[in-house]
Amino acid sequence: MRLSSDEQLVLGGILRFALRFDGLSTEARAEALARAGDALGVRAEREQRSAAPNAGYRDAAIITRTVTNELDAYLARAQRELADDAALRRAIDRVTSPDVRLGCVITVETLARFADDAHPPAAGRRSRSDLFVDWLREHWALGPSD
Repeated sequence: MRLSSDEQLVLGGILRFALRFDGLSTEARAEALARAGDALGVRAEREQRSAAPNAGYRDAAIITRTVTNELDAYLARAQRELADDAALRRAIDRVTSPDVRLGCVITVETLARFADDAHPPAAGRRSRSDLFVDWLREHWALGPSD
């Protein structure tokens, strides 16, 4: 799925927001982002194969590197362009495509899962990024995750 410039900014902003509030060290953030990129790369390869099983396709490792580099670029841009949480909320409201909204939520859910592995929330509590995903799903009227 190709993202517009605004959609790239929002994805970077919501990833940055989720990472910022889970209290991860720089190394743990990098690991969570790399693992999310890996999972998304594998998913993209699988989708590519099922869409065109006899066509040439890129290897999951190449897709993973590409996805992780793109996520890094989106994060850096969001840091520069989204000065505060209000700016992020305004940017979130500009994303109207249901497919892009769902893709953003899935990406943040993937990242949150790996972040929780690195820095588990207290017993009986949900991580802040999980609460943020819930807010996004409600705000974008996507319904609860499965």
